Amino acid sequence: MADEIKYEYKTVQTVRGTDGLVISKMQKDGWELVEQAQGMLRSTLDFRRPKKPLPRLLIGTAVGGLVILAIVIGVAARRCAPGVVSGGFGCGSAP
Repeated sequence: MADEIKYEYKTVQTVRGTDGLVISKMQKDGWELVEQAQGMLRSTLDFRRPKKPLPRLLIGTAVGGLVILAIVIGVAARRCAPGVVSGGFGCGSAP
């Protein structure tokens, strides 16, 4: 299951006669033509390409940053809570 390729899909409608231009442009961008349906005036082209993997390092860094931010906010809230003796770090108490 983990080796299964996941695709993203895109449908493009073109005026008949310009199909070749659109197909070549999309293939240059890495898309693969899956289906082509021709109507009276328009053609519908269905493309797919493999999804890019998620940047796990970036996601891990973001989660770690959010955890550190939550800890800092929790510590600051604890210091400024009523009934807690503060060391004068700007919690609203005058020395």
